[in-house]
Amino acid sequence: MTYLTDTLTISATRVLDLARDVTLQLGEWQFHRDLTVSVNNRHGGAPLVYMSLSPDANDSTRREFIDAFAAAMDTPVAVLPCRAGGHLLSVSVSDFDRSGVTVAASVQVAS
Repeated sequence: MTYLTDTLTISATRVLDLARDVTLQLGEWQFHRDLTVSVNNRHGGAPLVYMSLSPDANDSTRREFIDAFAAAMDTPVAVLPCRAGGHLLSVSVSDFDRSGVTVAASVQVAS
């Protein structure tokens, strides 16, 4: 059942277009075999484009990726300790392209 009051203000097609735009900004990273891109039209009540690397990527590749993502988004990397050890490196832009879509990436590194 669809409720008109729950209709999102942005279409899933537009969120996919934004995911494509962000991916294009990553240059060569868009072709990396370990790149994972997730698109969600309602994550925590708002659209989200999320990028990370698969578990097969090593720590140096993860660091290079998050640095490239931060440079593409012109936003600093936040470093947080992980309970499982190591650190979570993340970048988040809460209103990408004034669309209301959050664009984020994170990777976990051993140290």
